Amino acid sequence: MATWFATIDPRQRAALRRINRLAMQHAAEALTLLLKQPVRLEASGGLLAKQAPCNSDRTKSGLGVYLHIAGELNGGMLLFLPQADACWLCGRLLGQMKLKYLLAEPASSTLKEVGNIIASAFLASLDQQLHLRALPGPPQLFPAPLAELLEQQCEAQSSPGPVICNRLRSTGGPADRLQAAIYLFPETESLDLLLERATSKTF
Repeated sequence: MATWFATIDPRQRAALRRINRLAMQHAAEALTLLLKQPVRLEASGGLLAKQAPCNSDRTKSGLGVYLHIAGELNGGMLLFLPQADACWLCGRLLGQMKLKYLLAEPASSTLKEVGNIIASAFLASLDQQLHLRALPGPPQLFPAPLAELLEQQCEAQSSPGPVICNRLRSTGGPADRLQAAIYLFPETESLDLLLERATSKTF
């Protein structure tokens, strides 16, 4: 990873952030349609150190929906929801929901499908922008602290690169507020290909 960081210049970082933001905006729009409530994107586009969360809440418990990504791009995507937000999301889509039922049906399938919708929208945008085809694998649901999930998924990559973090928030009333984090785990070779296509694209 140190070698990869040493080779990327500010122009490449800017191009990667731009591509990431556009793709995540597409994912936020898909989630807005699903929830029938506006979802605001907070895209850091930051290249984080391996296993580093977006903030200091390393021990925050929640639910992670992980999808392996394969094709011209390889890696993974993790949708992390704190327990209260996962409960709110299922309640919004299914009706009233209690925390103790989040891992049971139909809540578990609902959370997996939300992860699949986000991943599919993100990858469709990358294909549209850069002509890179990739598909998400079957979603997997993991209840665990954020730091544990990040470590687990970084270790699952064959050639892990930096982690890219984004946040999604709903913009409804004070009582209807969703907060989620999306972590991208592109493998080093895929990052190189992304950079090559992104820096050659004219915006």
